[in-house]
Amino acid sequence: STELTEEVRDLLEQLQKQAASLTVERRGDGFAHSDEKQFTIDPANAEDYRALIAELQSHDKIPEKIVPLWPLDSDAKTARTLGFDSLLFLSQALGAHNVTAKMSLTVCSHGLHEVTGDETVLPENAMLLGACTVIAQEYTNIVCRSIDVAGMEHSAIADRIVAEVLSDAAELTVAWRGKHRWAQTFEPLRIEQQQAAPALLRENGVYLITGGLGRIGLVFAKYLAEQVKAKLVLTARTALPERAGWRDWLEQHDEGDPTSSKIRAIQSLETVGAEVLPIAADASDTEQMQTVFAQAEKQFGGIDGVIHAAGILDDDAFRPIQEITPADCNRHFAPKIEGLRAVDAAIAERQLDFCMLVSSISSVLGGLGFAAYAAANLYMDAFASRKNASGSFPWLSVNWDAWQFGEEDAHELALTPDEGAQALHRILCTGSGEQIIVSTGDLPARIDQWVKLESLHTAEKTEQKAQPAARYARPQLQTDYAAPRNDVEQSLANLWQELFGIEQIGIHDNFFDLGGHSLLATALIGRVRDEFQIVLTLQSFFDHATIAELAEQIFDKLVEQEDDDLLNEMLAELEQESGEEIE
Repeated sequence: STELTEEVRDLLEQLQKQAASLTVERRGDGFAHSDEKQFTIDPANAEDYRALIAELQSHDKIPEKIVPLWPLDSDAKTARTLGFDSLLFLSQALGAHNVTAKMSLTVCSHGLHEVTGDETVLPENAMLLGACTVIAQEYTNIVCRSIDVAGMEHSAIADRIVAEVLSDAAELTVAWRGKHRWAQTFEPLRIEQQQAAPALLRENGVYLITGGLGRIGLVFAKYLAEQVKAKLVLTARTALPERAGWRDWLEQHDEGDPTSSKIRAIQSLETVGAEVLPIAADASDTEQMQTVFAQAEKQFGGIDGVIHAAGILDDDAFRPIQEITPADCNRHFAPKIEGLRAVDAAIAERQLDFCMLVSSISSVLGGLGFAAYAAANLYMDAFASRKNASGSFPWLSVNWDAWQFGEEDAHELALTPDEGAQALHRILCTGSGEQIIVSTGDLPARIDQWVKLESLHTAEKTEQKAQPAARYARPQLQTDYAAPRNDVEQSLANLWQELFGIEQIGIHDNFFDLGGHSLLATALIGRVRDEFQIVLTLQSFFDHATIAELAEQIFDKLVEQEDDDLLNEMLAELEQESGEEIE
């Protein structure tokens, strides 16, 4: 902040004793600096972060360690700006200025976790964990850690944070409570299958599902219809035709029509004994949600339980950090965060049997392009935790794994609708407010792979020592082998051959046809960063997934950065190959 708080002053004094160089960045109305070590920026302005990194870069002062402290001083109104947005803008600025050096990012905060039961959870602050996880996945030169503090004096907070900043501890998510250090872990929970309906459900009970006409919402609706012949209130953003016109609509539209599919789904629910009230409503609109509750009470007499399943799953809603905008983030925040607030406001003094939040395993595993989505789901997890601390009925936050509804989204770890319904049954049978992760694979192994990035970091440490591994012969591919034409393509071919263990990869072979996936793509981008000192985005790589196309991307980046030495070397090679002069 403009005026440093007592704990921040203590912390800066201790860091000053340890650091060779310390740069301080404060909140203000815009970018300014009195010298090369004291800066002021507007946390809500992405351009200020770019100006800051540019200034540091011009003085060769890019830090090895960055310690964001603003979340220590945040509240519900400022948490997104000082936490999630700030971290995104910072990482975007580092990428925009092609900062490839290894660095650590230690984010200090409060209100992220309920550990002792005495602290106040701040769901808005929990969003920054989404940024922390995905930054490290998309920028493999950055190790990002979260340190949450509560229940200690200012000087003790400074002691703990300095120790964490200077340590090489493996834990990425840590909470200090007084004298005790807690590291986040996950425990397996085995819930036996039960034949009877869960005690939380009532026969002919009334259940509201926001996003209830989406594919996941309809799985839950079908389950409730089959279990207890429920009365279902299903919301969607788009209105359906009046019931009287459904028959005509189905006759006039083909089976693939989205509205027709929803009408048939409702008819199917009603054939197994459910009563269905579809309502067009924006889950993030408090007034509209109040109307939904009023309509449900008028038709059915009340609501017994709520499942908040509204969310955006469109492919174009998931964008890499380097390309994401606040508007992109809001697409996820509106249904999940604003929607949850609207649902909570509508519940108000009403007494429910339960409220279940459809969260995502991205809260734990992150995911490339999932920064905003993970943040929104982390908010929901923290919100449920806070409500359970003082509420009169259970709030469940369930972190669902990926789903598959057809060949287009088939994946070995994805849940089928039947598996999802079975998992829902077991979860509701617990009968209490919990955060439960539904992972179809070994969760600790997935955390090691995707969050701790152990395979990538191990490979980096052993790369210089390891002997060349035996390579397999070139597989049958749709493309014929084409040899590299210059040193850049040869360097890329060598990188690909090391990653895949294949002895001959051509410049027109597609990365994904070779068996590549997003984690390998991240590793390759990191290797390109180290080899050529440039930063490529994941989306750019996905769009140009051959060695030849990637070489062109590298060339374009070098032109932007005016790397004359390497450009001249590449041009000389191209002229020699073509026999023509290239301007």
